[in-house]
Amino acid sequence: PDPFRGRRGLNNETSAHRPALVELEQLSKFKSQFLANMSHELRTPLNAIIGFSEMLCDDQRPGALSPQQKEHIGYVLESGKHLLSLINDVLDLSRIEAGRIELNLQSVAPGPFLDSMREIGRTLAMKQGVDLQVAHAPDLPEVQLDPLRFKQVLYNLLSNAIKYGCGKPIAARVEPTATGVRIVVTDHGIGIAGEDIERIFGRFERAVSVRHYGGLGLGLYVARNIVEAHGGTIKVSSAAGQGSQFVIELPFAVSQEPEIAQTA
Repeated sequence: PDPFRGRRGLNNETSAHRPALVELEQLSKFKSQFLANMSHELRTPLNAIIGFSEMLCDDQRPGALSPQQKEHIGYVLESGKHLLSLINDVLDLSRIEAGRIELNLQSVAPGPFLDSMREIGRTLAMKQGVDLQVAHAPDLPEVQLDPLRFKQVLYNLLSNAIKYGCGKPIAARVEPTATGVRIVVTDHGIGIAGEDIERIFGRFERAVSVRHYGGLGLGLYVARNIVEAHGGTIKVSSAAGQGSQFVIELPFAVSQEPEIAQTA
């Protein structure tokens, strides 16, 4: 028998399918480019809508707007921000697929960074009547991260906790580890069934228990890719009806990495 017969068949089959594979790769590139271009085009007018809505909401001149008008503009503003978040997720999806997540890394002290996130989270929580507690240990080591990108990750986790938290208190904390810092976001809401735990970090994947809430199923996929691009990890522990706990671990900034003693 010819020992190379199977290999020849495999090579011939691969050669026969190569044009189709090339075409699929080109289509994938065109799709990613289209998503990126579309996202940029949509963001320009949407940023104007959000900006002018914020100006109107912040207008404190007597009689400028009635309370009802401000309430209606507030709905426009919140809807615009939600739509912008969805567009950003689609844009990030195209970047991830193209392997082009760009990070502006800086050495950041997590404590003050989380303090700034506290205000964003509390704004979200207050609108839903949810109690949000943010705490961090003193003198945390610096970590290397892109502040804007990482705010996107934390905003996603906090907004999910508020959205699926059933109105119960939510907690976020930062603590040191042997290799860097750990960020923990905990809610006591609907939770995630065991069979959905790994799947929720996939592209367009959502837990069965939250599908009626709406959304694209991209938030956690984007968050995981951003965290991993920082050299970190993101995990979740949860059970249906028992809430969820998301844990992010980030390494030390290079300058903060403890020295290893040399042995003779």
